[in-house]
Amino acid sequence: MEVAATLPLGHRRVGLDRRANLRDDNIEGRRAAFIRDLDDELARAPKCHTLLLMSEDLFTCTKNAVQTYREFFARYASRLESLMYLRRQDRWLASLTLQGRKSGARQGLELIPATPKHYGSNIRIWNAESDACHIRRFEQEFLLNGDLIDDFCATAGADRADLATVAVHANPAIMQEQLDLIDVLNRKLERMPFYRRIRYRRTFIPFCADILGGTKIEFERGAAVEAFESYKGINGWLRATRDAAGPPLFFNADFSDYPEVARNDRRYTLDQLVHLQSVVAGRLRELGLTAPPVADQGSRDNVMNYIASAFIPLRKVEFESARALLKSRKADERKLAEDLGLSTTEDVSDFYDEDDG
Repeated sequence: MEVAATLPLGHRRVGLDRRANLRDDNIEGRRAAFIRDLDDELARAPKCHTLLLMSEDLFTCTKNAVQTYREFFARYASRLESLMYLRRQDRWLASLTLQGRKSGARQGLELIPATPKHYGSNIRIWNAESDACHIRRFEQEFLLNGDLIDDFCATAGADRADLATVAVHANPAIMQEQLDLIDVLNRKLERMPFYRRIRYRRTFIPFCADILGGTKIEFERGAAVEAFESYKGINGWLRATRDAAGPPLFFNADFSDYPEVARNDRRYTLDQLVHLQSVVAGRLRELGLTAPPVADQGSRDNVMNYIASAFIPLRKVEFESARALLKSRKADERKLAEDLGLSTTEDVSDFYDEDDG
Protein backbone atom coordinates (compact mmCIF):
# COMPACT_ATOMS: atom_id res chain seq x y z
CA MET A 1 0.00 0.00 0.00
CA GLU A 2 2.78 2.45 0.88
CA VAL A 3 4.44 1.69 -2.45
CA ALA A 4 1.30 2.36 -4.45
CA ALA A 5 0.21 5.51 -2.66
CA THR A 6 3.37 7.44 -1.87
CA LEU A 7 6.03 6.60 -4.44
CA PRO A 8 4.52 8.50 -7.38
CA LEU A 9 5.39 11.67 -5.46
CA GLY A 10 8.91 10.46 -4.78
CA HIS A 11 8.50 9.74 -1.07
CA ARG A 12 11.15 7.04 -0.69
CA ARG A 13 11.62 5.55 2.78
CA VAL A 14 14.77 3.52 3.29
CA GLY A 15 13.39 1.14 5.92
CA LEU A 16 10.26 0.45 3.91
CA ASP A 17 12.27 0.00 0.73
CA ARG A 18 14.34 -2.74 2.36
CA ARG A 19 11.35 -4.59 3.79
CA ALA A 20 9.42 -4.43 0.55
CA ASN A 21 12.29 -5.42 -1.77
CA LEU A 22 11.70 -2.13 -3.54
CA ARG A 23 13.86 -1.30 -6.56
CA ASP A 24 13.80 1.50 -9.09
CA ASP A 25 12.92 -0.96 -11.84
CA ASN A 26 9.81 -2.43 -10.16
CA ILE A 27 8.08 0.60 -8.64
CA GLU A 28 5.60 1.27 -11.43
CA GLY A 29 4.85 -2.41 -11.93
CA ARG A 30 4.10 -2.91 -8.26
CA ARG A 31 1.96 0.22 -8.12
CA ALA A 32 -0.07 -0.90 -11.13
CA ALA A 33 -0.43 -4.39 -9.66
CA PHE A 34 -1.70 -3.00 -6.36
CA ILE A 35 -4.37 -0.85 -8.02
CA ARG A 36 -5.43 -3.63 -10.38
CA ASP A 37 -5.65 -6.16 -7.56
CA LEU A 38 -7.60 -3.82 -5.30
CA ASP A 39 -10.03 -2.87 -8.07
CA ASP A 40 -10.61 -6.53 -8.87
CA GLU A 41 -11.19 -7.40 -5.21
CA LEU A 42 -13.70 -4.58 -4.78
CA ALA A 43 -15.51 -5.55 -7.97
CA ARG A 44 -16.02 -9.10 -6.67
CA ALA A 45 -16.87 -8.13 -3.08
CA PRO A 46 -20.36 -7.33 -1.78
CA LYS A 47 -21.16 -3.63 -1.59
CA CYS A 48 -19.38 -2.12 1.41
CA HIS A 49 -19.43 1.18 3.28
CA THR A 50 -15.77 1.26 4.37
CA LEU A 51 -12.45 0.27 2.84
CA LEU A 52 -10.00 -0.76 5.58
CA LEU A 53 -6.26 -0.43 4.93
CA MET A 54 -3.72 -1.39 7.59
CA SER A 55 0.01 -0.98 8.03
CA GLU A 56 2.38 -0.41 10.95
CA ASP A 57 4.28 2.10 8.82
CA LEU A 58 1.29 4.43 8.75
CA PHE A 59 1.99 5.58 12.30
CA THR A 60 5.20 7.34 11.27
CA CYS A 61 3.67 9.23 8.35
CA THR A 62 4.43 12.89 7.79
CA LYS A 63 1.68 15.40 7.10
CA ASN A 64 2.47 15.29 3.38
CA ALA A 65 2.31 11.49 3.36
CA VAL A 66 -1.15 11.46 4.98
CA GLN A 67 -2.35 13.96 2.40
CA THR A 68 -0.93 11.71 -0.31
CA TYR A 69 -2.93 8.76 1.03
CA ARG A 70 -6.07 10.90 1.01
CA GLU A 71 -5.47 11.88 -2.61
CA PHE A 72 -4.62 8.34 -3.71
CA PHE A 73 -7.69 6.72 -2.12
CA ALA A 74 -10.09 9.53 -3.05
CA ARG A 75 -11.13 7.41 -6.04
CA TYR A 76 -12.62 4.92 -3.55
CA ALA A 77 -13.95 7.09 -0.71
CA SER A 78 -14.66 10.74 0.06
CA ARG A 79 -13.65 10.51 3.74
CA LEU A 80 -10.37 9.51 5.33
CA GLU A 81 -10.66 8.25 8.90
CA SER A 82 -7.86 6.83 11.00
CA LEU A 83 -7.92 4.22 13.75
CA MET A 84 -4.89 3.57 15.92
CA TYR A 85 -4.34 1.24 18.85
CA LEU A 86 -1.75 2.53 21.29
CA ARG A 87 0.12 0.38 23.75
CA ARG A 88 1.27 1.97 26.95
CA GLN A 89 4.59 3.43 25.88
CA ASP A 90 6.83 1.28 28.09
CA ARG A 91 5.26 -1.85 26.58
CA TRP A 92 5.59 -0.41 23.09
CA LEU A 93 9.27 0.33 23.72
CA ALA A 94 9.80 -3.17 25.13
CA SER A 95 8.36 -4.61 21.91
CA LEU A 96 10.61 -2.39 19.78
CA THR A 97 13.60 -3.44 21.88
CA LEU A 98 12.87 -7.13 21.34
CA GLN A 99 12.34 -6.63 17.62
CA GLY A 100 15.62 -4.75 17.33
CA ARG A 101 17.44 -7.43 19.32
CA LYS A 102 15.90 -10.17 17.20
CA SER A 103 16.91 -8.52 13.93
CA GLY A 104 20.44 -7.81 15.10
CA ALA A 105 19.93 -4.05 14.91
CA ARG A 106 20.49 -3.85 18.68
CA GLN A 107 22.65 -5.79 21.10
CA GLY A 108 21.41 -4.49 24.43
CA LEU A 109 18.06 -4.93 26.16
CA GLU A 110 17.76 -1.47 27.69
CA LEU A 111 14.45 0.38 27.38
CA ILE A 112 15.61 3.43 25.46
CA PRO A 113 12.71 5.82 24.86
CA ALA A 114 12.11 7.00 21.34
CA THR A 115 11.68 10.75 21.05
CA PRO A 116 8.42 11.49 22.92
CA LYS A 117 8.02 14.72 20.94
CA HIS A 118 8.19 12.83 17.64
CA TYR A 119 5.82 10.15 18.94
CA GLY A 120 3.31 12.81 19.96
CA SER A 121 3.70 14.57 16.62
CA ASN A 122 2.80 11.35 14.77
CA ILE A 123 -0.47 11.10 16.69
CA ARG A 124 -1.34 14.76 16.25
CA ILE A 125 -0.69 14.62 12.50
CA TRP A 126 -3.27 11.87 12.03
CA ASN A 127 -5.66 13.66 14.37
CA ALA A 128 -5.39 16.86 12.33
CA GLU A 129 -5.40 15.34 8.84
CA SER A 130 -8.19 12.77 9.32
CA ASP A 131 -11.89 13.49 8.96
CA ALA A 132 -12.17 11.46 12.16
CA CYS A 133 -9.35 10.01 14.27
CA HIS A 134 -10.20 7.08 16.54
CA ILE A 135 -7.62 6.38 19.24
CA ARG A 136 -7.98 3.22 21.29
CA ARG A 137 -5.89 1.81 24.14
CA PHE A 138 -4.40 -1.60 23.46
CA GLU A 139 -5.11 -2.77 27.00
CA GLN A 140 -7.70 -5.38 27.88
CA GLU A 141 -9.54 -3.27 30.44
CA PHE A 142 -10.22 -0.57 27.84
CA LEU A 143 -11.26 -2.86 24.97
CA LEU A 144 -14.89 -3.68 24.24
CA ASN A 145 -15.64 -6.97 26.01
CA GLY A 146 -11.91 -7.11 26.74
CA ASP A 147 -11.41 -8.32 23.17
CA LEU A 148 -9.38 -6.61 20.45
CA ILE A 149 -11.43 -7.99 17.55
CA ASP A 150 -14.74 -6.95 19.14
CA ASP A 151 -13.34 -3.51 19.84
CA PHE A 152 -11.94 -3.10 16.34
CA CYS A 153 -15.15 -4.19 14.63
CA ALA A 154 -17.29 -1.90 16.78
CA THR A 155 -15.01 1.08 16.18
CA ALA A 156 -14.64 0.47 12.44
CA GLY A 157 -18.31 -0.40 11.93
CA ALA A 158 -17.56 -3.93 10.76
CA ASP A 159 -19.87 -6.91 11.29
CA ARG A 160 -18.14 -9.44 13.54
CA ALA A 161 -20.62 -12.20 12.63
CA ASP A 162 -19.03 -13.05 9.29
CA LEU A 163 -15.44 -12.31 10.26
CA ALA A 164 -13.06 -15.27 10.27
CA THR A 165 -10.41 -14.88 12.97
CA VAL A 166 -9.03 -18.41 13.20
CA ALA A 167 -5.71 -17.73 11.46
CA VAL A 168 -4.51 -14.90 13.70
CA HIS A 169 -0.71 -14.69 13.72
CA ALA A 170 1.44 -12.87 16.26
CA ASN A 171 5.01 -11.77 15.80
CA PRO A 172 6.98 -14.23 18.00
CA ALA A 173 9.02 -12.65 20.79
CA ILE A 174 12.59 -13.78 21.31
CA MET A 175 13.29 -15.69 24.53
CA GLN A 176 16.23 -15.35 26.91
CA GLU A 177 17.60 -18.74 25.93
CA GLN A 178 17.61 -17.81 22.24
CA LEU A 179 19.73 -14.66 22.36
CA ASP A 180 23.01 -16.29 21.38
CA LEU A 181 21.30 -18.59 18.87
CA ILE A 182 19.64 -15.68 17.03
CA ASP A 183 23.01 -13.90 16.87
CA VAL A 184 24.50 -16.92 15.11
CA LEU A 185 21.55 -17.12 12.72
CA ASN A 186 21.75 -13.40 11.90
CA ARG A 187 25.40 -13.75 10.97
CA LYS A 188 24.44 -16.54 8.59
CA LEU A 189 21.76 -14.35 7.00
CA GLU A 190 23.89 -11.24 6.50
CA ARG A 191 24.36 -11.77 2.76
CA MET A 192 20.64 -12.15 2.11
CA PRO A 193 18.48 -9.17 1.11
CA PHE A 194 16.87 -7.69 4.21
CA TYR A 195 13.32 -8.65 3.27
CA ARG A 196 14.28 -12.33 2.84
CA ARG A 197 15.80 -12.64 6.30
CA ILE A 198 12.48 -12.03 8.01
CA ARG A 199 10.90 -15.39 7.25
CA TYR A 200 13.90 -17.25 8.67
CA ARG A 201 14.01 -15.32 11.94
CA ARG A 202 10.25 -15.37 12.33
CA THR A 203 10.11 -19.16 12.20
CA PHE A 204 13.40 -19.92 13.94
CA ILE A 205 12.23 -18.50 17.27
CA PRO A 206 9.02 -20.57 17.62
CA PHE A 207 10.85 -23.59 16.17
CA CYS A 208 13.35 -23.49 19.05
CA ALA A 209 10.66 -22.69 21.63
CA ASP A 210 8.40 -25.55 20.52
CA ILE A 211 11.22 -28.03 21.06
CA LEU A 212 13.05 -26.58 24.06
CA GLY A 213 10.71 -23.99 25.58
CA GLY A 214 11.97 -20.63 26.77
CA THR A 215 11.72 -17.77 29.24
CA LYS A 216 10.39 -14.30 28.50
CA ILE A 217 12.89 -11.47 28.50
CA GLU A 218 12.53 -9.17 31.49
CA PHE A 219 12.69 -5.40 31.85
CA GLU A 220 13.27 -3.59 35.14
CA ARG A 221 10.30 -1.89 36.75
CA GLY A 222 12.14 1.37 37.35
CA ALA A 223 13.16 1.64 33.70
CA ALA A 224 9.59 0.95 32.58
CA VAL A 225 8.17 3.64 34.87
CA GLU A 226 10.78 6.15 33.71
CA ALA A 227 10.07 5.38 30.05
CA PHE A 228 6.32 5.77 30.54
CA GLU A 229 6.65 9.06 32.41
CA SER A 230 8.74 10.54 29.60
CA TYR A 231 5.54 10.52 27.50
CA LYS A 232 3.62 12.58 30.04
CA GLY A 233 3.01 15.39 27.54
CA ILE A 234 1.25 13.39 24.84
CA ASN A 235 -0.54 11.22 27.39
CA GLY A 236 -1.96 14.32 29.03
CA TRP A 237 -3.22 15.46 25.63
CA LEU A 238 -4.74 12.03 24.97
CA ARG A 239 -6.59 12.13 28.27
CA ALA A 240 -7.86 15.66 27.67
CA THR A 241 -9.09 14.91 24.15
CA ARG A 242 -10.18 11.27 24.45
CA ASP A 243 -11.02 10.36 28.06
CA ALA A 244 -11.11 13.31 30.44
CA ALA A 245 -12.57 11.15 33.21
CA GLY A 246 -10.00 8.40 32.75
CA PRO A 247 -6.58 7.72 34.29
CA PRO A 248 -4.36 10.81 34.83
CA LEU A 249 -1.98 9.75 32.05
CA PHE A 250 -4.57 8.02 29.85
CA PHE A 251 -3.19 4.51 30.49
CA ASN A 252 -3.33 2.20 33.48
CA ALA A 253 -0.24 2.94 35.59
CA ASP A 254 0.16 -0.47 37.24
CA PHE A 255 3.75 -1.73 36.82
CA SER A 256 3.55 -4.67 39.22
CA ASP A 257 4.13 -7.20 36.43
CA TYR A 258 7.70 -5.92 36.01
CA PRO A 259 10.41 -7.33 38.28
CA GLU A 260 12.45 -4.97 40.43
CA VAL A 261 15.60 -6.43 38.90
CA ALA A 262 15.65 -7.91 35.40
CA ARG A 263 17.48 -11.19 34.91
CA ASN A 264 18.11 -12.32 31.35
CA ASP A 265 20.93 -14.81 31.83
CA ARG A 266 19.16 -18.06 31.01
CA ARG A 267 20.56 -20.05 28.09
CA TYR A 268 19.88 -23.47 26.63
CA THR A 269 22.20 -26.10 28.06
CA LEU A 270 24.61 -27.96 25.83
CA ASP A 271 22.43 -31.09 26.11
CA GLN A 272 19.40 -29.10 24.96
CA LEU A 273 21.31 -27.69 22.00
CA VAL A 274 22.48 -31.17 21.02
CA HIS A 275 18.85 -32.33 21.09
CA LEU A 276 17.83 -29.37 18.92
CA GLN A 277 20.64 -30.23 16.53
CA SER A 278 19.34 -33.79 16.19
CA VAL A 279 15.80 -32.53 15.48
CA VAL A 280 17.01 -30.21 12.70
CA ALA A 281 19.11 -32.99 11.15
CA GLY A 282 16.18 -35.40 11.36
CA ARG A 283 13.81 -33.02 9.60
CA LEU A 284 16.31 -32.46 6.83
CA ARG A 285 16.50 -36.20 6.26
CA GLU A 286 12.69 -36.46 6.27
CA LEU A 287 12.64 -33.98 3.39
CA GLY A 288 15.21 -36.01 1.48
CA LEU A 289 18.03 -33.57 2.11
CA THR A 290 21.52 -34.42 3.23
CA ALA A 291 22.17 -33.17 6.73
CA PRO A 292 25.55 -31.49 7.35
CA PRO A 293 28.17 -33.54 9.20
CA VAL A 294 27.44 -33.70 12.92
CA ALA A 295 29.11 -30.90 14.84
CA ASP A 296 31.53 -31.37 17.70
CA GLN A 297 28.98 -31.94 20.45
CA GLY A 298 31.42 -30.89 23.12
CA SER A 299 31.53 -27.33 21.79
CA ARG A 300 28.55 -25.06 22.40
CA ASP A 301 29.60 -22.69 19.59
CA ASN A 302 29.94 -25.53 17.09
CA VAL A 303 26.52 -26.95 17.93
CA MET A 304 24.84 -23.52 17.62
CA ASN A 305 26.63 -22.94 14.33
CA TYR A 306 25.33 -26.30 13.06
CA ILE A 307 21.75 -25.52 14.11
CA ALA A 308 21.72 -22.14 12.36
CA SER A 309 23.44 -23.44 9.22
CA ALA A 310 21.12 -26.44 8.90
CA PHE A 311 17.94 -24.49 9.68
CA ILE A 312 18.34 -22.22 6.65
CA PRO A 313 18.05 -24.94 3.95
CA LEU A 314 15.34 -26.64 6.01
CA ARG A 315 13.27 -23.48 6.10
CA LYS A 316 13.98 -22.75 2.43
CA VAL A 317 12.59 -26.11 1.32
CA GLU A 318 9.52 -25.68 3.54
CA PHE A 319 8.94 -22.22 2.13
CA GLU A 320 9.32 -23.34 -1.49
CA SER A 321 6.88 -26.21 -0.90
CA ALA A 322 4.33 -23.82 0.57
CA ARG A 323 4.80 -21.39 -2.31
CA ALA A 324 4.35 -24.17 -4.87
CA LEU A 325 1.12 -25.18 -3.15
CA LEU A 326 -0.08 -21.57 -3.17
CA LYS A 327 0.65 -21.21 -6.88
CA SER A 328 -1.20 -24.45 -7.57
CA ARG A 329 -4.23 -23.15 -5.70
CA LYS A 330 -4.10 -19.89 -7.64
CA ALA A 331 -3.97 -21.80 -10.90
CA ASP A 332 -7.01 -23.83 -9.86
CA GLU A 333 -8.86 -20.65 -8.93
CA ARG A 334 -8.04 -19.04 -12.29
CA LYS A 335 -9.20 -22.15 -14.14
CA LEU A 336 -12.45 -22.19 -12.19
CA ALA A 337 -12.98 -18.48 -12.88
CA GLU A 338 -12.43 -19.05 -16.59
CA ASP A 339 -14.87 -21.97 -16.62
CA LEU A 340 -17.46 -19.75 -14.93
CA GLY A 341 -16.78 -16.86 -17.29
CA LEU A 342 -15.47 -14.58 -14.53
CA SER A 343 -12.71 -12.03 -14.96
CA THR A 344 -9.31 -12.90 -13.50
CA THR A 345 -6.52 -10.80 -12.07
CA GLU A 346 -3.06 -11.04 -13.54
CA ASP A 347 -0.50 -12.88 -11.47
CA VAL A 348 1.38 -10.37 -9.31
CA SER A 349 3.93 -12.83 -7.91
CA ASP A 350 6.67 -11.08 -9.86
CA PHE A 351 6.09 -8.01 -7.73
CA TYR A 352 5.29 -9.47 -4.32
CA ASP A 353 7.46 -11.86 -2.38
CA GLU A 354 4.89 -14.37 -1.17
CA ASP A 355 5.29 -15.62 2.35
CA ASP A 356 3.59 -18.65 3.83
CA GLY A 357 3.49 -17.02 7.27
